Amino acid sequence: MARSTRDRQQQLLDAVRREHVPDFRSGVFEVVLEQDGGAPVLTGESTHPAAVTDLIERLRAKGIDAADRVTRLPDVTFGTSRYAVARAAITPIYAEPRLPAPQISQLVHGMRVELLSRDGDWIRIRGEDGY
Repeated sequence: MARSTRDRQQQLLDAVRREHVPDFRSGVFEVVLEQDGGAPVLTGESTHPAAVTDLIERLRAKGIDAADRVTRLPDVTFGTSRYAVARAAITPIYAEPRLPAPQISQLVHGMRVELLSRDGDWIRIRGEDGY
């Protein structure tokens, strides 16, 4: 695939991300367009199903019929255990599932969170305030 085509596709992904999830703390839109055996495929995660639908429609308008393999969050593998409560006095919230990573927020004892996805020992969460 030519670099200019990849650049235009990335610009489209970025435009959808900015329109639907302008603040990374308020939602997840980590979607990429890849090739699988020569066929375009959307992969990643999103808490905004409408953003994924919008992206698919925009790609189709450009003649790109990408397979949709985007995981909608919260991940169904959590089942009925989709919520948790902070048990520590102060629980740091990190921007990425690694240390060191920037701390972007913190929870105080008793705050409830929604479990979105798991990455090894790390769990992506959303607080009651939407962040």
